[in-house]
Amino acid sequence: MKQLTRNKLHKAGRSHDVSLVEYEGRKIKLTYKAYNAAEIHHTELFDGTKWIQIANLYDLGESPNSSAYNILSPTEREARADKLNTKAKKYIKLFL
Repeated sequence: MKQLTRNKLHKAGRSHDVSLVEYEGRKIKLTYKAYNAAEIHHTELFDGTKWIQIANLYDLGESPNSSAYNILSPTEREARADKLNTKAKKYIKLFL
């Protein structure tokens, strides 16, 4: 799997981390967002005209960290994004 680009922003109050990868000629976008006790991770496949969501946190076997009392630090959120991206890449290889 070839990493095309990765843009990440992990600040005190929020995180936004987007990776574009290519696998067997197909473009895939991995998006991680964390803010206000919400955590989201989407895996999307580009069909030539639009992005189609193919997986989320639950598909990867993970639950979102939605605790308003246990807010992850920027470093912890970046590590979490890396972990979820690795799981998403394994998931993609199962069916593409």
